[in-house]
Amino acid sequence: MLSRWMPDAIYASVHHLPWQTLKKTYDAIIFDADNTLGPWQLKQLDQAALMLLKHLSDQGFAIGVLSNSRMHGRKSVIEAQLNQVNIPLITNGKKPVKAGYLKMLALLQTTPDKTIMVGDQWITDIIGAKRMGMKTLMVKPFSLKSEAWWARWRRGIEWLIFKIFYRPSAEKK
Repeated sequence: MLSRWMPDAIYASVHHLPWQTLKKTYDAIIFDADNTLGPWQLKQLDQAALMLLKHLSDQGFAIGVLSNSRMHGRKSVIEAQLNQVNIPLITNGKKPVKAGYLKMLALLQTTPDKTIMVGDQWITDIIGAKRMGMKTLMVKPFSLKSEAWWARWRRGIEWLIFKIFYRPSAEKK
């Protein structure tokens, strides 16, 4: 039932994923931005996130950032940072709708079966990518303190569902 919509694995952060192992099977990685690569409504990517993205790109992964946020007042800064390492950014991606994923796959010139989605939200990031046929890796939120009340409420519902349906094969802390 809901088990087919569960993430393939959960990790503490993007810095804890087994990138070397994943490179054997996958060519592309799509990241969520807010609370995945940095805090919610991040103003810019920090050095650790930028270094990770550059490292993964240097290892041969096609990298993209797909966000549901419109990033009002901050898109130009984040986009400039990503442009320095040739990484596309799509804002207002409307995840879990397929359109944003399809657009990013086209930009990365890849297919869902060769792509990993990394995100912190089950309903938007994971379910959307599962609908596309992608491998999904969920990370724990960067910070819950700054999130809007509705996002914290939705996370409570998500984690209740997880307690019932998620059977980890490789949960990492």
